[in-house]
Amino acid sequence: MKLKPGETVIDRFSFAKQEVEDFARLSGDCQAIHVDDEKAKQTIFGQRIVHGVLTLSRVSRLLGMKIPEAGEYAIFVEIDKVKFFRPVYCDEEITLELTMVEQIKNRLFFSAVFKNVAEVVLTAEALIVLKDYKVDGREERK
Repeated sequence: MKLKPGETVIDRFSFAKQEVEDFARLSGDCQAIHVDDEKAKQTIFGQRIVHGVLTLSRVSRLLGMKIPEAGEYAIFVEIDKVKFFRPVYCDEEITLELTMVEQIKNRLFFSAVFKNVAEVVLTAEALIVLKDYKVDGREERK
């Protein structure tokens, strides 16, 4: 899929408890709010929540798997201006709207908006750079 400035790609997803536990184990962030139902019930959230960085990782998935079109090589350079507005809960459906804001030569700028059914839960901005690359000394793309 080749996006143009102003165009958006959408991803709908949720995280199961097992995925959150796997991420906790891999990241080392095993806070009870993420992995312990009973302790999480005693917090202001009333239940387990998904790691913010796990939710944010869906930007990388879209940039790496959906943008740019097949055959182009992109380097994920930057993600910033991350703002968490509310927690994401296990099994809660989230929609990610990733919009190309502008392209300046080989630099693509994106805005990311994560929403649950009613509210924005997370926003961020991202930058990727398209690069020519070589495999075994041969040009793969010009």
